[in-house]
Amino acid sequence: MEIGLLIPLLIIITLVISVLGSLSGVGGGVLFLPLFLLLLVNNNFQEIKLLSTILVFTSSLINTCINFYKKQYNYLIFLNVIIFAIPGVFLGNYLETLINPKWVQFLIALLLLMVSIILILQMYVIKPNQKKEPIAKYNWIYIVQNQQKINCLQLSLIIFLAGILTSLTGIGGGPIIMPILLIWLKLNLKVSVPISHSIIAVTSLITLITNYKVIGNYQIDWLTVVLPTIIGVIIGTLSAIYFKKYFKKDNYLRWILISLILGSSVKMFVDFAISF
Repeated sequence: MEIGLLIPLLIIITLVISVLGSLSGVGGGVLFLPLFLLLLVNNNFQEIKLLSTILVFTSSLINTCINFYKKQYNYLIFLNVIIFAIPGVFLGNYLETLINPKWVQFLIALLLLMVSIILILQMYVIKPNQKKEPIAKYNWIYIVQNQQKINCLQLSLIIFLAGILTSLTGIGGGPIIMPILLIWLKLNLKVSVPISHSIIAVTSLITLITNYKVIGNYQIDWLTVVLPTIIGVIIGTLSAIYFKKYFKKDNYLRWILISLILGSSVKMFVDFAISF
């Protein structure tokens, strides 16, 4: 593809994906990766995974800073993220040397499909528990955020899993993190989205740092590919602040989330089938 067409196309694509990823809390990696595999045919999977990780980090970092500025985030949660993301990323780097990437892709696609079905059932079939649990504000096991009780042990496990997924796949782990926060921790989107952004920011940063030695060996054009996509991500992420006022109801955001997850799952299944 000609540079004159590729650069504006990359900016537009990353802008739109960043808006959707910021609104839903899944980040953009789940769509960056498959789309770049189609567009950047001269780059291998590892190079595209690096680009996806850079963009996911940029978007999630902006969102995390905004959440801190608006006081929509708890510092204890962020400390938890830092502590448990690091071992997760290192384990993911180790597993990457043992597992065939094709089967990792298949398992993630299967998991995403199951998560989408569960989210739809939760919205229309499974009746939520209306009984409110007492908030133990000073119990060491729990952190209270916006009148919702967050189990630190469960959250730590989710963060650890996100670290593994980020280093393995380059998608940031958002499509897995968000459904788990909604279903297992039973949090609403107002609480889940900032947590998801912070987990993605930390895990993607650690992944980039731990792979700094090989980044210089990648044949990726920083001027015509990396820079335009970063510009698109920054504009898209900041634009999401404006669009949020049109998505006040949880169900709207949940359907954005489900659509992104289902689309990614189908794309991964297709790629897996074609690879054989």
